[in-house]
Parts: sequence; C-alpha cells; structure tokens
Amino acid sequence: MSSQVSVARFKFGPWSDDEEEDFWDETAKDAADSRLGILWQLHFNVNYHDGSVAIYFSMSPANYNETLRHTANVTLIFRNSSGDVAYEFSIPTQTYFATDHSNDDWRHWHDNMQENSKNFINWSELKKKDVLVNGVLIIDAVIQFPRKEGHFHVPNSPMVHNISQLLYDEEDKDVFFRTDDEEIFSAHKLILKANAPLLANCCGSDSSPSKPICINGVKPITFRWILLYIYAGKIPSDIPVMDLYAKDLINACDKYDLVGLKHAAESYLVRTCVINIDNVVEWMQFADAKTCPLLKEYAMSYFVARGRDVLKTESYKNLRESPRLMEEIMLATMDVDKGIKAQMGCCPSTNLEQNSVAWEWMWTDQKRYF
Repeated sequence: MSSQVSVARFKFGPWSDDEEEDFWDETAKDAADSRLGILWQLHFNVNYHDGSVAIYFSMSPANYNETLRHTANVTLIFRNSSGDVAYEFSIPTQTYFATDHSNDDWRHWHDNMQENSKNFINWSELKKKDVLVNGVLIIDAVIQFPRKEGHFHVPNSPMVHNISQLLYDEEDKDVFFRTDDEEIFSAHKLILKANAPLLANCCGSDSSPSKPICINGVKPITFRWILLYIYAGKIPSDIPVMDLYAKDLINACDKYDLVGLKHAAESYLVRTCVINIDNVVEWMQFADAKTCPLLKEYAMSYFVARGRDVLKTESYKNLRESPRLMEEIMLATMDVDKGIKAQMGCCPSTNLEQNSVAWEWMWTDQKRYF
C-alpha cells in the first residue's frame, strides 16, 4: 500500500439554531481513528450573524507526547440523513502533534481555525444539504498518512537492458571498426553520438564491413569492453581482465574521453598494482600523461617515501624528461618534511634525513640538466 487511511467519526448536537446567540460553539469532540487508534479533535463553530463556519482539526491533547507527530491529508465528510455524502472539505496537508492545553497558545489556535476554514461553505447552504440528522451533525474525518519514500517500490526501467541488447543486434548497425589483430566490430552511430561523442566523430558516412574505421593501438578485448560500457554502462568485473588490460583501458578511454570506465580502471590499479623503486617513475609518468590523479598520488607518495633509493635507479633518468613532474615531487617532499618536523618537534628522523638528502640531490640534478 502507498499510504495508510483511517476514519474518525465526530457527532455534534443535538443542534439548535438560537437566533439570539452570536455563536454556536459546542465543546470540541474527540474521536479515535479506525486504524491507528489515535485520538483526534475537531472544533466546529458557527457565526450566526454572517453564517460563516470556523473549523479546526488537530490531534487530541489526550495524546500529548513531545515526540508523536504525523503528517496527514484530512478530508471532512458531512453525511445526510440517508448516510450519503452531502459535502466534502479538504484540509491542506500538514504535520499534526498533540499539545499540552495548559501551555496552549490561544492566538496560534485561533489562526489555525481561520486558516483551516478558508473556502468553507456557508452554514445556511450546508443546512440545505440535509446534514442535520435529528439535530445531530455527523462528520467523518478521512485521514491519509502518506508513506515515507523508502516504502515505495519503483520498478527498474527496461531502457538500459533494451539498449544493451542492441549491441548484439546486427540488423541496424551502421558503423564498423577494425582494431589491432584485424578484428571487426560494429555499432550504432546514434548510440555512440550520445555516449561516446569523440568515438562517434571518427565515423564517416561511408563506413562498412569492407571499409571499417581503423582503431589503432587498441586491443580487441579492450574495444569490446569499451562497447559494453557505451551500450550498458558495464565495468569489467573479471580480475584477470583488469590485471592484464587496465592500462590499455585507461589509454583507450583517455583517447575517447570515457571518464567512468577510465576511473574504474584507475581505481583498480590503485588497489592492486605493486609499485617498487624500478617502476615508480614509469607509473608517475603514465598517470601524469593520462590525467589519473589517484594513481599519480599513489605513485608520488611512494617516490617521496623512498626518494633516496629511487634516485639511484636507471628509471630515474627518465624523470629528467619531465621537469614539471620533478618540480611536483620536490614540492611534495618539502610538504612531507614540514609534516614530520611539526609532528616530531624538529627532532632528528631517519626518514626526514633521507627525504632532505633526496630533495638536495634532485635539486642539484635538475639544475645540472635543465
């Protein structure tokens, strides 16, 4: 069920129109609803001078509890002598809570009476609808408690499944690709245009199985995963696939701006790749070139931790080709030095000494070669 519905019945009367009185104001009535057993209260006042009606629906003070609150839609139903609906009136959705009468604010109560009574029918018109049964006014309050969001079940849209199935439907495909190893792939240009615009831009108007578009530097399995991502948003979940092709995926995704798949492959590498002093420079340069911030941060933190050892490797020579990257590493080393000094109160530290030596070596090396 999308909501809970309760009914509370109120009876006012016996009613007697006394023209000498200014108001008819019977003591507010309490009634328990049929579903939750909560006591509700209804005030019903008539001004005999102009026939206006003032109503106020609230939770009964008998339910006073600081934590008890219910948001509800309330409809007041007036019954005629036959028990049929004579008139309906809806009160705007609001949150109800019981108040302690000893601390009741009369002005707040009066303002709510006026607010609830907007657009209510005139008393003389209401009486014409035969709402007094032997002088008794019968009002049913239908109380609807909307469910919270989490209770609704929304079926999954079939759109993703339907589009993913198009990948295996060869009938309407209108673009063809050839990857390394001469394998041919086909796709729908419209889907590529929506989900991979840079790849769609490679497609001419004359693509065919005999004249495929060459996708150089991309292995067949890598391109297959690219198509699965474009059509169905799927990310490789096979560990062997990611172990072997995560780097290839990043290369291809960077080329065709497939951010989600690229980020998934980068995250996998950060979790699984083993960095050492011989490959740390290669990983830093790769991450920097392909704009992989997580991988770059991971590799750079390793370099900073083992800077003195890395400087003695052959791979460090390749870093000289990237002066900007060297500058970033030196700044990162300086930040680490400051952090260690702050934590240790400037006490001597082996790591601190090693980082300082590495920094001085890199600075001298940079000045020598650049």
